[in-house]
Amino acid sequence: MCIETDEKQNFVIILGEESLEKYRTAPNCVSDHTYQQYFYCVIRIRQTLLHTIIIYCVMSFDRFFALYFGPCTLHTNDTPFGLNKLDPIHLNMVNLYLARHGQDEDNAEGILNGHRDRPLTYLGRQQAREVGNKMKEAGFVFASPEISETLVTTRLKSIYTSPLQRAHETARIFADILSQNKKKEEKKVEVLDDLIERNFGVMTGLPASAIVEKCGPDHILATKKINYFLDPEGAETFPDLILRAKRLLSHIQQITANYGENESILLVTHGDFGKMLYAAYYGLEWDQVLRQFHFGNSEVLLLSQDSPPEKAHVFEAMQFNS
Repeated sequence: MCIETDEKQNFVIILGEESLEKYRTAPNCVSDHTYQQYFYCVIRIRQTLLHTIIIYCVMSFDRFFALYFGPCTLHTNDTPFGLNKLDPIHLNMVNLYLARHGQDEDNAEGILNGHRDRPLTYLGRQQAREVGNKMKEAGFVFASPEISETLVTTRLKSIYTSPLQRAHETARIFADILSQNKKKEEKKVEVLDDLIERNFGVMTGLPASAIVEKCGPDHILATKKINYFLDPEGAETFPDLILRAKRLLSHIQQITANYGENESILLVTHGDFGKMLYAAYYGLEWDQVLRQFHFGNSEVLLLSQDSPPEKAHVFEAMQFNS
């Protein structure tokens, strides 16, 4: 039997030139049937080992990636905004209403606040009351299970807030307006530390107008309304915020596991982190979300498996701040 030239070239590629040195005298034919079978056997063994190693490496990388960065999502071309498929961890969640705080003193002065803890302005409190009253008119109620279901469209079981006072005060205004039973002890808003705004690092306290000069055009994402700085010293990046948002969503799933079918929660947070929480919930790319819309003061979003991302805005404000 003979091994054709193409097959012999495969032997050279897989076994190496030295292994075929003894057969160089017959360039187009290996006449010894026993050795021919031997080479076929060695090739198959090496191919099997190579495939096994590749599969093991791929599986190991997938486990590593899922452990540290969360489950992978699949991009599809037939969904709004290039939406990824939902991460299964969020499919059984209660509906989440996501609100941004009202205008604070830094917003009014055009200062990048981050973790700076400044109070609401008079306008900020007005914004919160206006949105709270809109929610009330739309049938939102904070707790109060004795209220008839026919009068309630959205029952908020809990209101959670960032620890920063601009968000906490906004949440208290919402709770006061939406609480139906004023005689009993008022339901308290609860703090979730992961709802805090992005750490702005060295940009904290600087005027928003200094972003381009301080960071450089290659380290910002410019939109029609805002220039987002990406990676200044000491700041959380947007991928960092996505990881924090996924951690928060997992925690919320645990603490709401026993909630009723028609019960929802309200989260009061901040601009940058609120957008990344929206991105993490719907599996969207962070830069896509930054370009998609602005999360204005006291605006409210709905995060729900029954509501597509392009219809997330429940109450949208015309006025906006950095």
